[in-house]
Amino acid sequence: MSNRILTQLPEPLLGFGFGQQMEHPKDGLFLFGPLADNANPAEMRIGIVGTPDGIACFYEWAKRIRGHIPSANDKAAHHASWPGLDL
Repeated sequence: MSNRILTQLPEPLLGFGFGQQMEHPKDGLFLFGPLADNANPAEMRIGIVGTPDGIACFYEWAKRIRGHIPSANDKAAHHASWPGLDL
């Protein structure tokens, strides 16, 4: 058996309105709103780099987020369940 070292990386800070930063996306959006973006894109483009298994995992995840995902913290009003994508 080999000795493996597990390194836990800190959560990155995400950017929100008014130049604020937080770890949790829903908290940041609730408190400060989104970053100002005058482009208003109508679609989101995604590039995938990975192994065949990793890419297959991404496609499986993408299928799952199209539907309802229950909240992990339903006690906070701004941590509502994900309703899914309207495609």
